[in-house]
Amino acid sequence: ILYGLKRDDGTIQVDFIYEPPQENSATDILLLNNQQQQKSADLVASTLGYKKVGCIIGQTVDDCEDEEFIMTAQQLLMIADLRGDAEDFIILCSGSRDGTGFVEAFELTDQFYDLYKRRYFLPPKDEFFLQVKLPLWIEAKEENEAEVEFFIVPVPLKQWRNEFRSDFPVENRRVEQTAGFVKELIQKQPGADLASLMNDFHLLLFLSTYFGESDLVNFVTEVKENQLSEGNQLIIKGIAGLI
Repeated sequence: ILYGLKRDDGTIQVDFIYEPPQENSATDILLLNNQQQQKSADLVASTLGYKKVGCIIGQTVDDCEDEEFIMTAQQLLMIADLRGDAEDFIILCSGSRDGTGFVEAFELTDQFYDLYKRRYFLPPKDEFFLQVKLPLWIEAKEENEAEVEFFIVPVPLKQWRNEFRSDFPVENRRVEQTAGFVKELIQKQPGADLASLMNDFHLLLFLSTYFGESDLVNFVTEVKENQLSEGNQLIIKGIAGLI
């Protein structure tokens, strides 16, 4: 899940990524449900001043072999579900082709989201076609299915960097997040401002399990304002086993 904001010029700025639990293979990507972690990710992001603005899909090895491949019908339906009530939603597709990594950006059309909200789509029978309950008017004729590309629009990408740290392990990967990493982070930079060290989305998401909702909002707000209270400093040092 991508979190960021919409700039005044209409472009979407991505600041950090939440990676939900998933099971991946060479041919398939299955997202696993963790409602509490997703809720915490949303809360941390909103407290920092950001909102859900898109998602990133890691394409499988098999999919990347086809240079014309973009997304499957099932992925489009998954994206619509992930989007929820977000106003703006971009899709980043990442992968590797001939040993070279790539990232491409897309949007789905308003018509697609409108049809999804109206429950117009049937379960896909094919990777590259979406079946519909009633015929759609496509290219001057009625159709009972539509190619996925009909609903996909490419968008340009521009690289930029924000001020968030990225020292802490990413959630739901092979390297498990532990309090030991918090201790290591603090010990590696003795004398560093603790609030500054905490300015890492993945670290804040890990620490969210130690706070109630209101206390988490207070803690993240202090990190955002770069002024950590003595009480929260003690909590972090306690988690890290430094007191």
